[in-house]
Amino acid sequence: MRILQVIPHYVPAFRFGGALQVAHALGRALVARGHRVTVCCTSQADERCDLPVEVDTPVFLDGVEVYYERVRFLRRWGYSRSMGRRLPRLVADADAVLIHAHFQYANWAGARAARLAGKPYFVFPHGSLTAAALRASSQWLKRLYLGTLEKPNLLGAKHVIFNAEEECETSLYSERGVVIPNGVSPEEFAELTQWGAWRAAHPETIGRTVFLFLGRLDIRQKAADVIVASFAQLASERGDIMLVLAGPSEGGDLRVLQRLVNEHRIADRVLFQGLVSGIAKRQLLRDADVFLMPSRYEGLSIALLEAMASGLPVILSDQAGLHRQVARWGGGCVVQPSLDSVVPAMRRMLDPELRKTAGAAARELVLAEHLWPTIAGKVEALLGDSCDATATSSSQAMAEAE
Repeated sequence: MRILQVIPHYVPAFRFGGALQVAHALGRALVARGHRVTVCCTSQADERCDLPVEVDTPVFLDGVEVYYERVRFLRRWGYSRSMGRRLPRLVADADAVLIHAHFQYANWAGARAARLAGKPYFVFPHGSLTAAALRASSQWLKRLYLGTLEKPNLLGAKHVIFNAEEECETSLYSERGVVIPNGVSPEEFAELTQWGAWRAAHPETIGRTVFLFLGRLDIRQKAADVIVASFAQLASERGDIMLVLAGPSEGGDLRVLQRLVNEHRIADRVLFQGLVSGIAKRQLLRDADVFLMPSRYEGLSIALLEAMASGLPVILSDQAGLHRQVARWGGGCVVQPSLDSVVPAMRRMLDPELRKTAGAAARELVLAEHLWPTIAGKVEALLGDSCDATATSSSQAMAEAE
């Protein structure tokens, strides 16, 4: 099968979060199953800079053919004239199109090209259609955008693919939805890295319980302010704990969090690590003790799955994807995104036996249900059924015309 993925940003633009990791990992897994996968994306590294990649020619990453397209203006929307010219040709050559949607030109143009060409396409909203995400910022502008530019594309999709039951239940277009979860790569997490490498580089953490947040340092969605305040309260009781905040920052949230840390007088107990990836990320996950994700709203986070696959027990919001499975498997504590709920959960996780049991359950859950080869098989089946149905409909239409 020839599969085209259209996404605004792609590896190595990791600053843009989990959607590009999903597209890349899913593409690799589909290639491993014998499919030809092409990606069309922009060359943006962020809103100001471009990636050091070739443009106007295909680049091959892990068997996936990638076209990076320049964005010369309207960078926040990611408008690319060259992408607009290339997409009809790529769509015409594809059997199915996967659209990764984030209110950007790429997903609008990709879905429109597939719809006009009569090709089956599938939209991955990555949490962007939930009621909470729409309320969080620019609600009316987003709803106007969805009701005008995106409405025909969403209605024309074969399916909207949500990454968790919780996301589907609270999203627009849930009636068109199917749930296919995110995953992790078995080659990265089948065997855990050696314990201690990250702590050796941070000797102040040795002998202390390390609570870790890994993701975008965001207050509105990720409740990073709740994390800092909760840790500060617990730190007033215990001297043997540390907090690690790892990930990029958008806007002024990093400065706000640094100010909160100073106001609570815990600067010597909090480490800001910035963006981490590759082996450095795996070492950090291996050496932490508890993973924190008390988000005010969240889809199925790749960082969460990687933490669980690393054997970390989790403190997970009841507004996040996978929280029901975490509760069912005993992989950690499910909390509300509030100080009164997070602090007791952190206090419970100071018990090493509980951490060991919950961490083992969390890892077992991910390895049983969230590996990319298994997930790629589900996507393959969904695409195959839809392509067969499209071919049948086309044949019937031709027969009726004759």
